[in-house]
Amino acid sequence: MSPTGGASSTAAEEPRDRVPAWTADARWYYVVIPRFCNGDPQNDPTETTPWSTDWPTVAKDAGPDATDQTRLEIDIKNRRYGGDLSGLIKRLPYLKELGINALCLSPVFHGAGELRLGQVDLRHVDPWIGVKGGVDEATDEKSDPSTWKWTSSDKMLLDLILRAHEQGIRVVISGIFHAVSSANAPPAELETYYLAATRRWMDPDGDGNPADGVDGWLLSLEEGALKPFDAKETAFWDRWREAVRRTNPGAVVIGSGPLALAGIARGPFDIALNESLTRAIQYFFSPANPSAAVKELFDAIDSARPPSLPATRAGHLTLASSAGRAPRLLSALAERDRSLLRGRNASPGLMPDDDARARWRLATIFQHLCLGAPATYYGDEVGMYGGSGAFANPPMWWKDGSETAARSTHHRDDFFALVQWLHHMREWYEPLRRGDFRRVLADDENKVLAFARTWPGDEIILVMNYGAKKQKVMLPAGKPGQLVAVFSPQVQPSEKGSPRKPKTPEAAANTEKIEPLGVGGSRQFVNPEGKIRIWVAPMSVRVVFVNDKEPRR
Repeated sequence: MSPTGGASSTAAEEPRDRVPAWTADARWYYVVIPRFCNGDPQNDPTETTPWSTDWPTVAKDAGPDATDQTRLEIDIKNRRYGGDLSGLIKRLPYLKELGINALCLSPVFHGAGELRLGQVDLRHVDPWIGVKGGVDEATDEKSDPSTWKWTSSDKMLLDLILRAHEQGIRVVISGIFHAVSSANAPPAELETYYLAATRRWMDPDGDGNPADGVDGWLLSLEEGALKPFDAKETAFWDRWREAVRRTNPGAVVIGSGPLALAGIARGPFDIALNESLTRAIQYFFSPANPSAAVKELFDAIDSARPPSLPATRAGHLTLASSAGRAPRLLSALAERDRSLLRGRNASPGLMPDDDARARWRLATIFQHLCLGAPATYYGDEVGMYGGSGAFANPPMWWKDGSETAARSTHHRDDFFALVQWLHHMREWYEPLRRGDFRRVLADDENKVLAFARTWPGDEIILVMNYGAKKQKVMLPAGKPGQLVAVFSPQVQPSEKGSPRKPKTPEAAANTEKIEPLGVGGSRQFVNPEGKIRIWVAPMSVRVVFVNDKEPRR
């Protein structure tokens, strides 16, 4: 059954801040297709880099005056590893096991290239991620949409969408509308083309049922496109957004870029990639910021819920690793030079140590339980690391022998188990999906923070000790005499959760299932002052459940 759905009204009949209800339930995965899984070696270009090539290695063909780092960046940016839609289809069961129910795809259109954005054709999928020679099947097309054909590569994307929907996973694709014209013509001058291409991918067979099409668009309208939003351009985006809603009332339009949040009020966006919260999470949990204040972290959450558009607050995508210039979260948390966290210059990044991994766990828990819909950047769930720019996109690590480079000695089963458990938590508990955000405790001196997600009749409070000493916390929770539950997730890995020794390809193909995260618990009554006493170990968390139906003394 397709997860596509929503109200039947059109955009013109709905308030501007209406957001599809499913976005609050979403557990996103952002996948860079060319670096995820090579499912069809037949479509690999001749210059494809073997998946087993060490990452990174220095290229020697960048010119005599280039530094080693410049050579390395150029080499990595232009590498092809052969990741494709066939590989993504193959790995849908893996994503389902992780608890994913929404996919956000890197650019798929012809001309986008591998990790590059050139002049693109929104009608067709790039053959390097589809079927070799796919676009040759559409050489006689004209501007009239009635002449457009479905290539073999296009049909592979439609097959991915169908298979994802069958597993309850929605699919959002990157629009990259700004890269269509080599002359950078404004969208309003290409409106017929844009609207036809949009409908093509949202309702491929044109029968009025969008179950076989994409569930939304990710748009990147950078500062240069948003600032001069004159009346003509605003009117175009309003018409485009209305066409999206009319084709699929349950579709979502996601904004990315530095002005995405502002674009919700005056652009086409429903929700946004909350990049300000991404930066706040990386800065707060980084060892380069020992005096980071909890208030600044909480303020970043509040900034993403404008009072004029309250319906957007639960659906914003919360990434802990950036899909842009910043380094991956794990490398960011290994960095002790604050100036390098901004990612203005591409760098390979640092090898994470145990301290960085402990910080990663806390940052990831915060990301998944705070306000917004969590988005996992591909590979973060198995401990992948990398610096800023091109260095953030190594080939995915796999353990089953299909890609020989993937069996890294740094592969983290315990990371996977933690993300999986966090996804289950969001699935099971309404407050974590739709509840409001309430500050509870900000103790910078003792390095303890707490916040609550509130929903009528239920409240979940996260207490986090991000310091090096065990802390006793007197936590306001519930009402005097009320019985509350305290969960103690096993944040630090057990011996079984530690990285395993590399296996032979034959043994790796029979790898045992990942151990589930251990979670202990207790119950206690709230004291007459309305507080409970809990101890929180260093670099650890407690999760408190308050339910109005629980008995009292």
